[in-house]
Amino acid sequence: MNRVTNSMMNQIFLADMHSNLERMLKLQRQMSTGKLHQHPSDDPLAVGRELSLSTTIFENEQYLKNLDDGIMWLSNTDAALNQITDVIQRIRELAIYAGNGTFEEAEYAAIAEELYQLQEELMNTANFSVEGRYLFSGLNATQRPFVRDANGKIVYMGNQLHVEYEVERGVTGQVSFHGREVFPIRYQQYTLASYEAPLSFSWTGRSEILQIRVGDRTAKVLIPEKWSDDDKDGIPEPSDGNNFRDAGELVGYSLDELATLINESLAMGDVGKLVSVSVEKDYNRDVQKLVIKGHTGEPFSITSWPSADFEPLPSDGTTVDKPSDHSHIGLASYLGIETSLKSIEFSLSDTIDPASNPIYWRLESGGNFAEIRIDSGPDLTLQDLADRLNSAAGNWLQAVVQTDEEEISAGADH
Repeated sequence: MNRVTNSMMNQIFLADMHSNLERMLKLQRQMSTGKLHQHPSDDPLAVGRELSLSTTIFENEQYLKNLDDGIMWLSNTDAALNQITDVIQRIRELAIYAGNGTFEEAEYAAIAEELYQLQEELMNTANFSVEGRYLFSGLNATQRPFVRDANGKIVYMGNQLHVEYEVERGVTGQVSFHGREVFPIRYQQYTLASYEAPLSFSWTGRSEILQIRVGDRTAKVLIPEKWSDDDKDGIPEPSDGNNFRDAGELVGYSLDELATLINESLAMGDVGKLVSVSVEKDYNRDVQKLVIKGHTGEPFSITSWPSADFEPLPSDGTTVDKPSDHSHIGLASYLGIETSLKSIEFSLSDTIDPASNPIYWRLESGGNFAEIRIDSGPDLTLQDLADRLNSAAGNWLQAVVQTDEEEISAGADH
């Protein structure tokens, strides 16, 4: 019995020694290698978590590097585009300056030489590179994007793909423009021409705002009425100071004056960055027309409306029986350059009762049409009506509510 007991104790002792030896060897391996596990079989779950964590850390380090590279690419692209914009602005200034028909041949030659130098500067800027990679070559970043061929014509050598960086697992961000986006091979210009008017045309309409919208950019032009309600001829008359537009008190604009007024307007946005306005004259036929050309290759729209609300007439004995002069014929509509359909003015608090004033509208444009019928329900604001129109028409029609709240006026907003 004692021999059996001693044998069992020896076995337990030896097992404990082997176990301690294994733990000691394991600790020595961990100390020497700096790794908790040598093989996946040591602890499959823990090893799986460690590998996943290591992969995440590595990916995040790469994403940070990608973000740094992307920011550097975008920053340099922004600087290059700003420089290109400055050069193009100078080219535009020279083009306008060269329109002066009184220059001598030497002056035109000097302008032509500067334009050539600007073209070279433009090409050099478009060929800007960072760390040997050209910004505007697409994915062919080692290829110089713009070169001159044997005939001296500038040609694009890059491709039309984009540099992209992965900034998150499964999420990429575009950081480049290819050369054909910066300098399109075909540039489309939209032009709007007015009706023909006689060379003696003079506009004597009420003050109004012309709104010019190109994409999401808008500029407004105030065309103030030229009216003097006073004693202009030195002879006191009952019509002087009566707040009514009597004969002889209006001074009109020629088409040339209107074009200059629109081109130089800066008070409510720089119109010159969106469009340019000129007057084309046909002296043989004694007619002229206003021509508006877009600068961005995008369609543009023109809308006009009265610029102010007018105070009521004075209630003295000389004017008490006169009607309020609120007539207004818009310049854009008169010349045929209005690109939208406008309602009359309403007070901001006005609503429409469809039960007593049912609405049935059908709007058509080419092959598109929209119909709405509203003959019941709660009162509608103008915005409610615009929303119903937009819902019925889809993307071919845009109904908006515009107010003159932003304009300085003595009367109420409409």
